[in-house]
Amino acid sequence: MPQAPESRRAFFRSLSPRARGTLLAGIFITFGAINVLPVAAGFYPVSPWWVTPLMAVYGGLVACGWAMAFMWTSRLFWIVAPVSFFFPPALFIGLDLLGVPLSIEPRRALIVAAVVGAILGVIGGYVCFVYLVRGEAAQKIRMRAELDLAQKIHEALVPPIDLALPGVLVHARSIASSEMGGDLIDAFERDGRLDLILADVSGHGVRAGVVMGMLKAALRAELRAARAHADDPGLILRAVNGALGPIVAPGMFATVAALRIETTPTAGAGPLRVRGALAGHLPILRIDAAGAVHSSDNDHLPMAIDDDEPYSAFDVPCDAGDLLVLYTDGLTEAAAPTGEQFGVARLARIASERRAAPLPTIADAILDAVRTFSGEPADDQTIMLVRLG
Repeated sequence: MPQAPESRRAFFRSLSPRARGTLLAGIFITFGAINVLPVAAGFYPVSPWWVTPLMAVYGGLVACGWAMAFMWTSRLFWIVAPVSFFFPPALFIGLDLLGVPLSIEPRRALIVAAVVGAILGVIGGYVCFVYLVRGEAAQKIRMRAELDLAQKIHEALVPPIDLALPGVLVHARSIASSEMGGDLIDAFERDGRLDLILADVSGHGVRAGVVMGMLKAALRAELRAARAHADDPGLILRAVNGALGPIVAPGMFATVAALRIETTPTAGAGPLRVRGALAGHLPILRIDAAGAVHSSDNDHLPMAIDDDEPYSAFDVPCDAGDLLVLYTDGLTEAAAPTGEQFGVARLARIASERRAAPLPTIADAILDAVRTFSGEPADDQTIMLVRLG
């Protein structure tokens, strides 16, 4: 049995009850009126008198049934198809067996009435369709404008990052699965320190994007503070968590990976120290010059779950040439049609094999591999690469 394409089903579900009623009313009026013409032409009996209005109702209902079968559920085909083909002959055979006198000689008045009714029905159906299109079009235009605005806000909040500082190269990008995503990348340099943030707000879409914007503002405020929390990014996460928790909706949270890199004022001297902090986030990967993969694992809850979570920092031992990889679960949890996930191991292997390539090339390789593996992204996908030395 033919299956209604998902796009048609999604469109029908997106209509308001009023719009659905208008659509079905237009179909009913148009095809009900048209179905009177075969009666006037003598294809169906014209007496008893109630045959003509019955056939009009039959035509309208069958047309609505076909429309709903195509746009709602294909199971209706099993009802609509038999009714469409067998109702008229079954009706007239039944009437004949019951001895009801049937006449197929249309009267002139009936022909005129049928033609006028058909014209009025088509006009009425047209009015319904125009009303539907105007109402839905206005709503879609408003929604499109709001989504375009959300996309522009997202692009302003989460632009790609390409930094070249003494001893440090950074490349990061975020691909939202809809107009506005919940992933965050940010870089903040001050007084010889480079702070890097990668965060993932639960869910995606506008709701997650709003929380992401609040998270970025709170992180920036803490990073701009004069004390800058010494050399402990864990204290930054503590402060932001205390501010974020009370204002987000219940059930929402954010995982965060933070790096603080101290650079020397001498170009090319490399980083002095790298410290990290994790809030419920996936491990930070470090790939050394030989291609070995090391990870710094998470020991803390995501943000906005416990206001008193004691986030702490840890040292990330690095040498010149090391590559640090931060990422969100939109990459590692991307699933193939079989249900298998892309996983951290595949991501680490690609980064290790291409560790000497330019950072944008490594990012392209990872994102392309995920896209090939799973198809179009179902979640926001974000990658941050840091090369030291």
